[in-house]
Amino acid sequence: MHAWERVRRIERILGVRANRVEPSRPAPGETAFQLSSGEWITFGLALTKREQALIEWLLNEEMKPAKRLGLEEWIKDVLDGGPPAPVPAHLNHHLPGGRMPALLMFEQGRPFFAKEDLSVLLDTYFAGSSPWLVGLNESDWLLFVPLREWIGEEKFTLEAEELLLEAASGLQEALADELGLTASMVLAPPIVSWEQLPGMWQRMAQVREAVRSFRMEKAVWVTWKPRLERLLTQLDDQAVKTFLAEMPGLALLREEEMRKTIEAFLRLDLNISETARHLYVHRNTLLYRFDRVKQETGLDVRRFADAMLIKVVLLLLNHQEGER
Repeated sequence: MHAWERVRRIERILGVRANRVEPSRPAPGETAFQLSSGEWITFGLALTKREQALIEWLLNEEMKPAKRLGLEEWIKDVLDGGPPAPVPAHLNHHLPGGRMPALLMFEQGRPFFAKEDLSVLLDTYFAGSSPWLVGLNESDWLLFVPLREWIGEEKFTLEAEELLLEAASGLQEALADELGLTASMVLAPPIVSWEQLPGMWQRMAQVREAVRSFRMEKAVWVTWKPRLERLLTQLDDQAVKTFLAEMPGLALLREEEMRKTIEAFLRLDLNISETARHLYVHRNTLLYRFDRVKQETGLDVRRFADAMLIKVVLLLLNHQEGER
């Protein structure tokens, strides 16, 4: 039963209306009572001890479910798409206050680990700042850590992205070294109030879906960047099939070696020398592969416009194959 439904029941018993008040300002002779929402009420009359005890019992019965609901359970309820609810009064001291959310996505078939093991590692990595850890399912864990523990600063700016990515990569290395776990990560900007939680999660979930659908290999993602992938996930399946059917040279782009070559070239900002070093191949070998792509598809991956089109094609191929 909702808090105010119980209040209405008490009003019928007493024959008076309840009034919202500040806890420090009840009228003389009145007693204030707290609801699970954090609000305080009085009933506009002097109550006997027996009436006070009855009211407190009824309100305590209403508050019990909320008291059993911890921060982790409340966050999971919100993320599951439940109706927007205020933070229970007993959790009011758990305000995000600029904590930065990070979604840890562990690989399937990973080694078993207990939440306690993960919590100990996080406490150590973030110097005892007591990160909040929320287990969403077997593979996905949501982490809230003060921004200063990531980058040593209180203020979030896009210029700090490089520091964030370095810190996230460091955490991935710690997970691999200490627990044998491989995890991709999605970072979102810090939140200062729980009202931001649903919107934050919507963006993180979109990036998570894009990462998994397009089988993107990059280990750390941020919600303010992969807009193209998020857009492509919303395309109609038939439209994707038609687009790919009209694209020449798909058989070549489906070859694993060619796909990895092009993806590395795109990731390294169309830099031929860097890509050759990254793939441990001779520059001429790389140019030969790109010439094959041009012959088969009519697109030169060394040109920005053609590279963007090929990137879209590869993303759609990954998405299509991931759904099979």
